[in-house]
Amino acid sequence: MFEIGVDRVEGATVLRPRGRLTMASTGAFRDAVTTALHAGDQLVVIDLAGLAFIDSSGLGALAGAQRIAHAGDVPLRVCGASDQVRLAMELTNLDDLLQPFVTVDAALDAR
Repeated sequence: MFEIGVDRVEGATVLRPRGRLTMASTGAFRDAVTTALHAGDQLVVIDLAGLAFIDSSGLGALAGAQRIAHAGDVPLRVCGASDQVRLAMELTNLDDLLQPFVTVDAALDAR
């Protein structure tokens, strides 16, 4: 099962996906990211701590989120990746593009 929690914190939107970010869930993920990026907040943070697994489609969705954020001039930060998610990001060099943070607080403080 996949779900996304949304919190508003200090002018930022924090998305908290939980479960498995795979081909089956990337549509819901992209919709949530697009909505957050168009909400007018100064920052969007994606807290990956609740992801149990990510596949190549999920990694592509993260890269796509960064492209949309960049085009809209909205900073996007990711944080809280588990060892499995972090390894997948490192193997695909996505960590260079996203520059992940350890915690939500660290991502918020990096403004």
